[in-house]
Amino acid sequence: MNLGRTTSQVMELVRDSTNTPVEVVEDTSLRVLAVVTTAKPGVPFHLVRINSNLGDADYVIAYQCGFLLRQAALPTEDRWQFRISPTGLHSVERMITGPGGIGPKHNLPRSAVAELAKHLSSGILVQLRSMPIGVRIDAWISAEYPSLAELQAASMKAQCATNTESLAPNVRAMTPPTIWRANIALNAAYASFASQTVHDDALTLPYESVGFRKEGQAIIDVLNEVPDAPSHDRELVDRIGKHLGISDWYEFLPVEDRS
Repeated sequence: MNLGRTTSQVMELVRDSTNTPVEVVEDTSLRVLAVVTTAKPGVPFHLVRINSNLGDADYVIAYQCGFLLRQAALPTEDRWQFRISPTGLHSVERMITGPGGIGPKHNLPRSAVAELAKHLSSGILVQLRSMPIGVRIDAWISAEYPSLAELQAASMKAQCATNTESLAPNVRAMTPPTIWRANIALNAAYASFASQTVHDDALTLPYESVGFRKEGQAIIDVLNEVPDAPSHDRELVDRIGKHLGISDWYEFLPVEDRS
């Protein structure tokens, strides 16, 4: 894979910050643009897997490296992950099986309810973590690496287009209201940030039409209130979780705790 000079510089920055190189591979199985995995015992490199259908991957690789750099900026004892809490999983299951839930509507068996609850809760928590920290990374790329501006703008616009799929009536009908609203609010916030970054106000119009533009801006306001240093990323995620009313759905863990 041929990488541009800027992307190579970002990868070198990760290597210098973590004493670990970054390997990039194409993956035909990916349904998203890219996934990054940090090095671990037995795997002496950080791995960025790239969707094989992606054309120029330079911006996407730099973006994934941003997550590695923000984690590397923290002392080991301050690094964190989070996962669904028992309270959160129970809450989602009740949304599925309660009055008006999709469980009774579709006669879902208990096993299907459990799997759907895990899927829905995992999805919204990944979004809760990745959207605000991703905004920090995009702001960094925009400020420090203007040579990636064209690729960044194209990727951000494409992501906004993909996000609007959640507004489809069939998606709303199949998603518990609390999760749907949280998803749309986070998507609206991303659209608000993207519109300012790429100077395209049209990106926010889908959310204005459904009454979520102000909610998206409210999340951007939280982003602006919290300092942008990596040491505040956990606070940022938690404050947005509280704003969305799902702060009891997750629990923070040290990265070393894999239990």
